[in-house]
Amino acid sequence: MGKKRRQEAPASAANSKKAILHGFSSGIWAGSSTDSIIKKDRESISPVSPHKQLLLVKELLEKKGFEPVFADSPEKVPASPDTDNQFLHIVNSSLPVEHMDKVLAAASDGDMPGTCIIFSVEHDYSRALELLSRGAYALIRIPIDPREAENVLDRCIERMSLLEQKTVADTEIAVLERAFQTIVFSPKRLSRCMYLSDFGQAFMKEFQSILNATGGSFFMLEDNRLLRVYSLDPGHTPEEIHLPLPEESILARAHESREPVLVRDLHAEKTGTPSGWDGYTDNSLLVLPLTYNHKHLLGFISLHNKEKNGFTEHDAKIGEALAAVGSGVLLALKGLAQAQEREEQFRQFFLESAAANCIAWPDGDIL
Repeated sequence: MGKKRRQEAPASAANSKKAILHGFSSGIWAGSSTDSIIKKDRESISPVSPHKQLLLVKELLEKKGFEPVFADSPEKVPASPDTDNQFLHIVNSSLPVEHMDKVLAAASDGDMPGTCIIFSVEHDYSRALELLSRGAYALIRIPIDPREAENVLDRCIERMSLLEQKTVADTEIAVLERAFQTIVFSPKRLSRCMYLSDFGQAFMKEFQSILNATGGSFFMLEDNRLLRVYSLDPGHTPEEIHLPLPEESILARAHESREPVLVRDLHAEKTGTPSGWDGYTDNSLLVLPLTYNHKHLLGFISLHNKEKNGFTEHDAKIGEALAAVGSGVLLALKGLAQAQEREEQFRQFFLESAAANCIAWPDGDIL
């Protein structure tokens, strides 16, 4: 038995795949199904007419899930297609220079995330080589060999996918770089705060600025309870939450793991205790524990309602880094507050002591 041929998934409406045909007439797609062409001329298709050869390409494109779009002039070359679309470029090697230059320039500039495939008529290899050297990716020769054509299409589709993945990765890296460059200055901004109340507001404003969160609260652990220090959207968050936390709640998960907890969709969350608040706009939630030495808990940051879309894994990583910065400043402020409190206690004790006698020397020493 022969090998089973791989079935190609049809293009979905959410991710449309289009084959942009440059220099071809829409009339080449006229006619009935081309299954007989493939079966009859699998080994060699050279005796088949040019019209039927192009019908063969039509069959291959449809099999790969691509919709043909004709661009028979430079003006019809798509300038900046929707990023949800995948574009494969099939170019006639006899295309006028002006049209060809625009296609190659757009493809090389990344305006059209796809690949140019050059159809070369016989004895026109010099033109094909020139186009390949200028940025075209692959060549399908006429007369067309079905196996060669399908292999070339597969390579081009794979390259399209890799280019798309690279673009997404580059964008994510750029976002991370900008965020971490901003975080570098966070310690300086936060260290200007001399009181915990000022720190709470400044800390949450950092999350608002860097992660584009429009809602969220900062809770600090104090005497076996979480005290709300500051909220970006006050009015629905309790002033304090007593420990132990409700089992399986999102805060409890962050409390137990000491790791960020990202919830992409609160409606799909099978565990956790819902708050009952109906003000979530994207149903994503990000909870960041504030710790030192990764085990001693200082408090939590809870974020919701990101400006665009929902919170992502990258947001969780950025938030974790910012939480670590804030934890260090928070620990220092708590230490300062405790020292000031002890100083005040000693001062009050000294002032209230009726038997207190002292001599203050000019150098500041007290006996």
